[in-house]
Amino acid sequence: MKKSKALAKNMGLTFNDLIMGLVSKSIKTHFIAQGDSSEEIGVAVPFSYQSIPQNVSDYTFGNNFVPLVMYLDLKENFKEACLAIKKKTNHLKNSLLPGGAYTLLWFDTTFLSHLAVNYIYHDSGSKLTLLLSNVPGY
Repeated sequence: MKKSKALAKNMGLTFNDLIMGLVSKSIKTHFIAQGDSSEEIGVAVPFSYQSIPQNVSDYTFGNNFVPLVMYLDLKENFKEACLAIKKKTNHLKNSLLPGGAYTLLWFDTTFLSHLAVNYIYHDSGSKLTLLLSNVPGY
């Protein structure tokens, strides 16, 4: 982990940008080997409104995060992949999309029936290729 974080810092990236760059290159390499010419995939990444706790005991199931759906450009060149994702994530950090997605998720789960929410998000989730998360699961 220390070496990965140091590499990200030396490249002017966040750790998450580095990982997404690795995913982009890896999937592109796999797709080429399989004869798939896809240029992008749909991914969901968590966007959190709280800092990640330092201690396991500080985790709660009430963390405010929303899965942001985005398209990950698939690149053969690792550096190009990292720069493309850095541009995209920097744009997301300065946009209204995370707040809007969180508000929509809150609205849906507050005012719609469980069946309606399940239908909406199941259909939406079925279009994703990958879910990346550093948020602990159940």
